[in-house]
Amino acid sequence: MLLAANVSGILFLLLVRNVSVESVSVTAAVGDTVVLPCQINSNPEDVYWRYSDVRNVCNIIKGKADFNGQDPAFKDRVNIFPLEIKNGNFSIRLDKVSKSDEGPYICSAPSISLRENLELKVTATAEKVCVYAVINDSAVLPCEFKQNSQMVFWPYRDRRTVCDVINGAVDFDEQDPAYRDRV
Repeated sequence: MLLAANVSGILFLLLVRNVSVESVSVTAAVGDTVVLPCQINSNPEDVYWRYSDVRNVCNIIKGKADFNGQDPAFKDRVNIFPLEIKNGNFSIRLDKVSKSDEGPYICSAPSISLRENLELKVTATAEKVCVYAVINDSAVLPCEFKQNSQMVFWPYRDRRTVCDVINGAVDFDEQDPAYRDRV
């Protein structure tokens, strides 16, 4: 029997659009990792992420993360998806979500007059599920989403990548060696 539950870890929402000013809402629990979506159908040179319009979350300059001038509240908690940039995915991953992360985020690409507004809502800690297994036996970690997710990330303690699923295919590029040929 598989138990469907909210596993503390990752929540992802991906919306594809070109230029938009309407606000998208993303919800995460305290301690979770969340992906803030920004899919751009053209190829801007630079993309800027801001919190409350002024606090620097992350810059993506010529396809690379640039953390110069980053607000200290986001230090070591923000990552981009470098292999997905070529597909127009300028989303960022925010690790160890805290209540103070709640609020408005903006993904902008001035060269193409794009400005995406997102609202991050932070809830209490997600329900945790205990899975028991015997050493050297297999274990199934339950995960269920109510919406069609383009990306699912399974980190272990927010540090080691267990498994990433991108567009329905398992991506082993960032997988921690401890999980190779086991997941």
